[in-house]
Amino acid sequence: MHGLNHRLRKTWHTCRLFVVLGTLFTMFTAGAAVAAAAPADPAWSVGISADNGNPYVTQYVTITATANRTVTGTPYWISVYEYVGSQYQLIAECGGGTVCRGSVVRNQAASATYKAYVSLKPIGPPPPPGVVAESNPGPPPGGGFPLRVEWGWGTVVVTTTPTTTTVGGPVTVTASVPYDVAPTGATLEVYGNEAGGTTLATCRSGSSCTATVAQPAAGFHHYNGELSRADLFFYLFSQGAYATWSTTGWRTSLSLTHVSSGSATVHATANGDVGSSPYAITIYDEATNQTLASCKAGSTCDATLSTGRSTVDADLVAFVSAPYTGPRYPANIQANSNSVLVHIPGIIA
Repeated sequence: MHGLNHRLRKTWHTCRLFVVLGTLFTMFTAGAAVAAAAPADPAWSVGISADNGNPYVTQYVTITATANRTVTGTPYWISVYEYVGSQYQLIAECGGGTVCRGSVVRNQAASATYKAYVSLKPIGPPPPPGVVAESNPGPPPGGGFPLRVEWGWGTVVVTTTPTTTTVGGPVTVTASVPYDVAPTGATLEVYGNEAGGTTLATCRSGSSCTATVAQPAAGFHHYNGELSRADLFFYLFSQGAYATWSTTGWRTSLSLTHVSSGSATVHATANGDVGSSPYAITIYDEATNQTLASCKAGSTCDATLSTGRSTVDADLVAFVSAPYTGPRYPANIQANSNSVLVHIPGIIA
């Protein structure tokens, strides 16, 4: 009987040891499994960008949606939608990778907004089914849009070459825009600013329009360019460009030497010393209709246009003319320079 009790106690101790060892093994293997498990995938997110937020008309823009991880091997797609008012269109959908791109263009001034999604395959109107991420949460229009692109007509620039010539000599007047006007349906024109604005050239294709003019008598003349679409009641005018026909041989040029917030400085050079002549070198701003400087001696003249906190687009030109400090153009102009167009940002307090 004593031997039986001894064997039972031994068996009980052995079983208890196996139970403890089994528990430790289970705890060890469970811990190892947790340590070896892959980290959970991050939540989906998607961003959106454009390679140009303010293109000219006819200029293509690439819209790019980028997800934080690949949709390859998942049921998800990356998509990009364009919204114009209450209208929409799907411009790109991609079933693999992390990036999805689409190209868009407008032939008239317009704006559009764009939104990207990670979702099940897009079907029908936005939002697509099964959305797991969007570039700006919320339905349109309440959710807003993270990306806006605005196509514009740009600026019409007109130039004269040469700016001063002998009486009867030819001058080329060119109006230009930074794109071909043909797809836009717009008309580009060159016209003289005297006598009600005589049209000198009309162009419906290309990015420039040119006219050649000559004057039979000495004098100063003013030219402009215009971009228009009459059916849209759209008219965009250039700055002024100038040409002088002269018998005295004077010439002048103008260059920008400094621009900063609140001011710009220009430097005019004549082809001789005006000190012994009845003329001065005069610097004038057509945009603000003021004379900035009139230098009666030497062959150079400098002027600074101060704008303070106002942002100004100045249109500067130099003349060899009668001395003058008032508004509008000086009298007895013998030569004019090229125009200098300068954007002067206002001083930020």
